Formats: sequence, structure tokens, C-alpha cells
Amino acid sequence: MKLSILIPTVVGREAMCSALVNGLNEQIESGNFSDKVEVLTLKDNKELSIGEKRNRLYTMASGKYSVQIDRSEEHTSELQSRQYLVCRLLLEKK
Repeated sequence: MKLSILIPTVVGREAMCSALVNGLNEQIESGNFSDKVEVLTLKDNKELSIGEKRNRLYTMASGKYSVQIDRSEEHTSELQSRQYLVCRLLLEKK
């Protein structure tokens, strides 16, 4: 695995998180990166700090590189385009 995309979230944000994960998975599949990119989420009911959630996600990740996406970021085409460019740049490097 080359890239791990890590998304910490909380209960009540399922729709936003699901839309984000679905958009990322579409990009991964259309770019034929399924064997190079993983998307991991960690949801809780605000028991853990954001730092603890990020640390747990880092522990779960198997990618050489990782990228965090904050759950509060809106799932917009602009954000999606930025994510795509970051993924392309990282994955095209040998």
C-alpha cells in the first residue's frame, strides 16, 4: 500500500463521511489505484480527542504515506479536485 487516507469522524456525521468516502473510492477506482490507496475512517461518540483518533488511524494505516482529511471539511468538487491531485502526485512517484 502506498497511500492511506485517514478520516476521523463522530456519530451524527455519517452522511458527510459517507459522501466523502464514496467520492474518494470513485477516484481510486477510476484511477486504477485500488491496490495503492486505502481509505480508513474512525468514528466515535466524542469519547476520544481528535489527536487520539488520528493516532489510532495512523496505527491502522498500512500506506507508506498518509493524508488526514478533517470531517469538518465540506465535500465539494474543489476539495475533491485537491484530493485527486495529491493522490496522483504521490502515486505517480516511484
